[in-house]
Amino acid sequence: MPEQSLPGSSTLDGASSQPAVNPNPEPLTPPDLGAGYSMPYPPYIAPQPRPKKHYPIQAPDMILALAVIVLGYLAWDWFLPRDGEISSFMNPVAAFFPGVVITIYFILAVGCSLTYFAFQKVRLNPSSIIGAAVILLTALTFSLFDTTPVHVFAGMFLLTGYVVWHGYVANTALSTVPNGMFFGDVLNQSLVVPFSNAGSWFAGIRGLMRGNKTTTRVILALVGVLIALPVIAIVLILLMSADANFQMWMENVGQVFIDLDVWGVIWKLSFAFPVGLYLFALMYGNAHKMGTDSLNKENLTQAAASTRKISLIAISTPMALLCVIYVVFFSAMGSYFFLAFQRRAELPPELTYAEFARRGFFELAVVAGINLGVLVFTYLFANRKDSYPRVLRILGAALSGLTILLIVTSISKMLLYVDQYGLTRLRVYTTWFMCVLFIIFVLLFIWHIRQFKIGTPIIGVTVVAFLALTWANTDAMIANYNVNAHLTHGTSIDVYYLAGELSDAAVPALVTLRDETTHSSVRAEVVHALADRKKDGTSMRSPGKAPWTAWNWQSSKAKALLE
Repeated sequence: MPEQSLPGSSTLDGASSQPAVNPNPEPLTPPDLGAGYSMPYPPYIAPQPRPKKHYPIQAPDMILALAVIVLGYLAWDWFLPRDGEISSFMNPVAAFFPGVVITIYFILAVGCSLTYFAFQKVRLNPSSIIGAAVILLTALTFSLFDTTPVHVFAGMFLLTGYVVWHGYVANTALSTVPNGMFFGDVLNQSLVVPFSNAGSWFAGIRGLMRGNKTTTRVILALVGVLIALPVIAIVLILLMSADANFQMWMENVGQVFIDLDVWGVIWKLSFAFPVGLYLFALMYGNAHKMGTDSLNKENLTQAAASTRKISLIAISTPMALLCVIYVVFFSAMGSYFFLAFQRRAELPPELTYAEFARRGFFELAVVAGINLGVLVFTYLFANRKDSYPRVLRILGAALSGLTILLIVTSISKMLLYVDQYGLTRLRVYTTWFMCVLFIIFVLLFIWHIRQFKIGTPIIGVTVVAFLALTWANTDAMIANYNVNAHLTHGTSIDVYYLAGELSDAAVPALVTLRDETTHSSVRAEVVHALADRKKDGTSMRSPGKAPWTAWNWQSSKAKALLE
């Protein structure tokens, strides 16, 4: 029997007995260990590359890719401050020159969107037509009326409304009409749709470049120059240091660039690209319905259901306590509770008529806002199944009814205060807010008794009320009311508030006061205040030569009166 050696041992002649290595070994397979046995680790599978998102491009998409860059450039060129045209930028609203430019810009933006959707065979529906009308009507107020604090919120309203409006035009909104899903549409249209189609603009530009060799060469040349611009600048600086004549030539060329504001154009153009990419992704995604269904009703409904964790006892007890507190509050007012309505009844000795009219209005406005937050919080977080619990409906109706009484009382107190001291912006805006809350709480009171789809009427009331506020020309209303009260009833008037704090809408009323008042001291105050206004401006508008972007009809009329 031949001698056998173990692997790795030596034979008699000293040679190693290692087995030969197979250059092409077969893969090892685990032995069959019977049913139920599994490998401790799964076999390694190489990750597959993520498929590249494909954006189908047509001729309208290529044209839109250029149009949105123009819109982005105009946004920076029209809205940014311009040096030397306004002497002071103490107020950020005045620095951005809201005026006729807002109207023109949103006409162009809405027109661009409608034209693009028309080429994409998207038919308008009633919601999209109403939305376009609301946007344009709001934008038109910037051309008619001078800047007030309302215009700050009107600008936010315009931006938000324009973005969300695309969902209603393309039928990609979560609902055909604005309702409780509106805030989901805001999130979807402002973030989800644009960022999920972030690469669509580049696809549109590539499609444009493939169709025209000249355009391709121009775009590539511009991109190359922009990339090489730092190197070119360094070389020019070094050459200017090396030769005086070349330095003089370059300084002359640079002066031409300065006079033409070439660098300003390049600067604004660089910021125009992010705006253009965002607008293109928003329009393209809605027109092609790409990324519009990432957020849907089912997701929002499930998310809302997951938040309903607070027990009924924990949430209904403080609601009941609030109702008791309000009942005690009304009881404590005693015999003078209806004074604001009847304008009679005796007050406590320590409380004057003016103090009663002034005291409590703004506090009650805050309380009404808190109560609205309580009802919204209860609806979102109270633990329930499908139907709204009976105890919450009873407490919600009681809280709504008591809040309605608070609102009516506070508005009546404000009317007394206005009779005594006149109108101001704060009094007008707060009264408007309370009137809107009054309608909302009436709807909530009815909803807690007999439930219906309340989201649409609440949003409708809010939008209509805000549109009415923007068209109310509140500064002119304040000035006319205070001047008429002084001329008719001889009430006191704060001339410097009208001339220094209000917009140009107050100028016609001040001119009337100057010409018709019988009090020489008041006339002298008006003359002095108008002179100061012409010299120093107002809280919302600086003196000096304003750019054409800040023009509005009301300021033009006031300027003519002050000349």
